[in-house]
Amino acid sequence: MTPPRPHARPHTRRPTGRLAASGLAVLTGLALVASPRLPAQAADPGGRTELAETTTTLLVTGDADYVVPPDRAGSPNRFSEVDLGYSTVGPDGQLWVTKSQPESGYPAGLYRVESPGELVPVLEAVNLTGLTSDAEGLVFAQTRCRGEDETRRRTRLVRYDIETGTQTEIADGLTPLDGIALEPDGDVVGVEQAVEGCDFRVFTRQGLVRVAPDGQDTRLASDLRFPTDVAVAPDGSYLVTSSGWPAAQDPTGEPDAGALLRIPAAGGEPSVVAPVAQPQGLDLSPDGTVWTAGFTEGGSSAPRSGVVQRVAPDGEVTDRLLVEEQVLDDVSTFGEDPVLSAAVSSPRGRNAAGWYRTPVTVRFTCAEGSTPLEGDCPAPVVLRNADRALERTITATGDGGSDSVSVRVKVDTAKPTLRTRLVGEAPYAPSARPVRCSATDGLSGVAGDCTVSYGAVRTRANGSRFRTWTASVRDVAGNRTTRTGSFGVRR
Repeated sequence: MTPPRPHARPHTRRPTGRLAASGLAVLTGLALVASPRLPAQAADPGGRTELAETTTTLLVTGDADYVVPPDRAGSPNRFSEVDLGYSTVGPDGQLWVTKSQPESGYPAGLYRVESPGELVPVLEAVNLTGLTSDAEGLVFAQTRCRGEDETRRRTRLVRYDIETGTQTEIADGLTPLDGIALEPDGDVVGVEQAVEGCDFRVFTRQGLVRVAPDGQDTRLASDLRFPTDVAVAPDGSYLVTSSGWPAAQDPTGEPDAGALLRIPAAGGEPSVVAPVAQPQGLDLSPDGTVWTAGFTEGGSSAPRSGVVQRVAPDGEVTDRLLVEEQVLDDVSTFGEDPVLSAAVSSPRGRNAAGWYRTPVTVRFTCAEGSTPLEGDCPAPVVLRNADRALERTITATGDGGSDSVSVRVKVDTAKPTLRTRLVGEAPYAPSARPVRCSATDGLSGVAGDCTVSYGAVRTRANGSRFRTWTASVRDVAGNRTTRTGSFGVRR
């Protein structure tokens, strides 16, 4: 049995927003990535291994860091030569990562991945042993030695505002935590890896604790045999990876300890969900799939290999991805939200004022993300007289996210109302202009004043004289109303 390495591992909690386009980038090694969140690059020719189709993008961290593309079988693609720690997507849509080892020019601390190849330092010289996020910001666990002889490791939980940089302490003096997750009510759960002293030689407490926003902690489970990470399941139970639970077999036939455990929401004894080899971290994708990352010992004649496993909700290990000669620390998932788009059509296009004057049809197109949609894609809508924002929303099942679209439609198919009258008494002088007009329009409005034009004076067969007139007006949408008439003219 190999105890977990004293190394931070990523853990992500799915945010409400999407990961920004610049949040992930292939820094080295080039990769083929079929995700709108990642730029398409050329394929790395080495290390191919099969992975069944998935709509989840994986960030796998360890001795080196990889992105596994969705919807294709291929090689694990090198993300970075930097040994990253924890990762999460913040409410800003950016990828936030930690480092626990000062190497490759990056000191230990908290970083934001802002552009391809660039880690922007945010907090330096801090040892972070847990990182997660929600709509309010980041939450991290900072573990350090303290006391006169600096032999006591303790964890401090902190909420971090990414806009202001403000740190608000949740709790301090906790038994060292190594992997945390957030519950919907704001409680933080974390796995304990308490050690005697700061040299990681003797592990003592190895349980699961929950910390309320007021700092009160509650023990949920004990003796988990080197727990390494935790996620909160949709039913409120806790999924914990244990690297010391004897259960798994690696491909070479050598025994390899490790299991995915489930602990009831109220706490208590764990049950085994599935055997997984030396798990160092896990994440829960929107469709309920659990992904674990760890390593196999490889036997007496083979080196260690990193291993990523996909565990279905029923506990079946459906996929196993090997990365040779690597030790993997964790896997973070970035599910795809559904996408809703709208298209507007009309027999006549919009005018310069943005108005249609023929019926408008709004059609919606839906693209599924990581999980199926709840219900059908919105039906087409036909509008004939309206000035409104047409809003629709689609939602995916589980924690698959949602998307909304709002389309402003201005359509006026009705003509304006035109009124006319004659002033004075007939017959009129040949030069008279006696017609008066007024106009109203209840939707797009009248475009300027109504106008009256006059024809030439003409004579009928009986000798009487008359003159014709035409009144007209347009509304802002371009609809025209016209009225005509005549009046008598003196000889």
